[in-house]
Amino acid sequence: MSDVHRSAAIGFDRAADVYERARPGYPIEAIDFIVEHLSDGLVADVAAGTGKLTRELVARGLDVVAVEPVEGMRRTFSAVLPGVPILAVCRRSIAFFGRTAGWASCGTFATSASTGSRASPP
Repeated sequence: MSDVHRSAAIGFDRAADVYERARPGYPIEAIDFIVEHLSDGLVADVAAGTGKLTRELVARGLDVVAVEPVEGMRRTFSAVLPGVPILAVCRRSIAFFGRTAGWASCGTFATSASTGSRASPP
């Protein structure tokens, strides 16, 4: 977990349930935009947190693998989305099982539209 600042890791680990309850979901227009620009295939939700974005993508029938380095966030994610795989890795060590994932950075919608790209396995 070396990529995660110690204070952030501790805070998000301890407050994952509060984060899940308090953090709003994504605007439906943003979700529609992402889905419209994805091809069929695997989607990586990097820094998935408690699964706010993942659940919207899964509800639309997309094949999602989540990536989240903080244990408390993964625990809450798995309680909400028990059938969705979640990797306990940091961004530098992501491997997508030999598959290419579309739109690997979708948490920041303002910049993702212009910078979204395909992510290939290292």
